[in-house]
Amino acid sequence: MFNRKVLNIFLILGALVIVVLLGVGYKISSDFRHQLQITLNQSVQAFSDEMEKNNYTQIEFKPFVCSGILGYECVSKNVTIMQRDTKEKLIELSEVALRLNDFQTSELNASIEISKISSGVFDDEIKGNVDSNMFGLYSILKPNELKCDQKYKMLDKKTGEMQIKSHCEIRSNALNYEFSQLQRIKNEKMINKTALKSVTSYFKDFGSSQKSVEKIKSYDFAIDEIALGLNSTNLKKSLYPIVQSIYEQAQPESGFDDGKYNLVIENFKNLSGFVLGAIGVLGSPYQDGVLGFVDGLKQMATNQASGVKISLLPKQEKGSYFNLSSDIFLNIEHQGTQQKILAKIFNNYDLKTQVIPNATK
Repeated sequence: MFNRKVLNIFLILGALVIVVLLGVGYKISSDFRHQLQITLNQSVQAFSDEMEKNNYTQIEFKPFVCSGILGYECVSKNVTIMQRDTKEKLIELSEVALRLNDFQTSELNASIEISKISSGVFDDEIKGNVDSNMFGLYSILKPNELKCDQKYKMLDKKTGEMQIKSHCEIRSNALNYEFSQLQRIKNEKMINKTALKSVTSYFKDFGSSQKSVEKIKSYDFAIDEIALGLNSTNLKKSLYPIVQSIYEQAQPESGFDDGKYNLVIENFKNLSGFVLGAIGVLGSPYQDGVLGFVDGLKQMATNQASGVKISLLPKQEKGSYFNLSSDIFLNIEHQGTQQKILAKIFNNYDLKTQVIPNATK
């Protein structure tokens, strides 16, 4: 149940981002701010109604209030995702803000920021299924805040080509998680269109899963980078008391110091290598990149590094365009489909790791 809840929460949050951005382009009039506020709230409410009808989740939210003249900010004080039947809160988002600026013909910048993420039901479930040390680890690593920036730029209006640059940062008590993506898309609907109209058309087509399957084959995609990063200037300070407690429970008479802390972290790194070998990562084209990422985590845990980043980069200067057929989505769970996708990734992309030294050490 927990895994299912986590998966659904991420899907819902992703869909909410789409709904929020989709509200930007509808019914643009001279009173843009007022119309944006109305349309945004209508869009989120419609999405909430659809989720309640087709899923076990329900969304309640305080209405978005928009302000601004040249740039716009729309804020909802609270968005809550809950169980439809029991009304149990799965996750609560405070101060959800959408910001729009740089309304140029060929560019549009948007950002979404969530000031506080609360997850009471997950806290209760995890606390009831793990010991205090594991719950402590979960507590310092769970997300507290989120900010995503997206920049849309028309590269070629004659061919309907648009670039999307995304960067998300999720903050926890001990770590900052970063995700970034640089991609290009092409579609005849975006020929000779402004960035705003192209973005609206794009998210309208991907507003629901059923429509996505129907529309996706009309788009060409190119991925120029996908990257995942972790950073913290003093991760050891957060991990040390948890590692010490685990060690002392296992060996109460032996004492604990920095040397034993480093030994536990080294053993964890070795265990990770064993797990990676068991699942088939070792021996794959991405072996060095994954092992480099694991080593970067070890360096972060001992304060030798302040961050580690792993990136999927095209072997050529830019990623080649590809088309996603509806068959891929319908058969994505089949092993044969997954192997074909992995083979294409292996043939066209390299996995690179970057470790950032800790300047404050």
